[in-house]
Amino acid sequence: MIRGHAMTLLGIHHVSLPRPAGAASGAVARQFYGGVLGLRECVLPAGLEGVDVVWFHIGAGELHLYAAADDGGGGGRHACLHCADLTAITRQLERHGIAWQPGEPVIRGRPRLFCRDPFGNLLEITALDDGAEP
Repeated sequence: MIRGHAMTLLGIHHVSLPRPAGAASGAVARQFYGGVLGLRECVLPAGLEGVDVVWFHIGAGELHLYAAADDGGGGGRHACLHCADLTAITRQLERHGIAWQPGEPVIRGRPRLFCRDPFGNLLEITALDDGAEP
């Protein structure tokens, strides 16, 4: 356990999983996750108009199903951790020599960064600012 730092992770914000591109695949995703599993579909935030992605609410988090020709186990597949203070997280990563990259500001109110865990898994870490889109 690392002690003496001010970063706070609040939970998993979302998990992103690949699916085949196209409207037919989106319909299958809606049928399975919405129809079979009973998840409620999210309205996509501004900035994602025209993106081939389907989002669902799941508990306090989200499930994102993005279009991918062939994910091959990598690509955009990731978990997103929700934090209280993104600056504190960046400082903690830097103190431990962990490389990170800022995420593009695609969604208003969701500043984010990306890093890899020791096993190569992609992690997105985000803080939800006041006025963040759902």
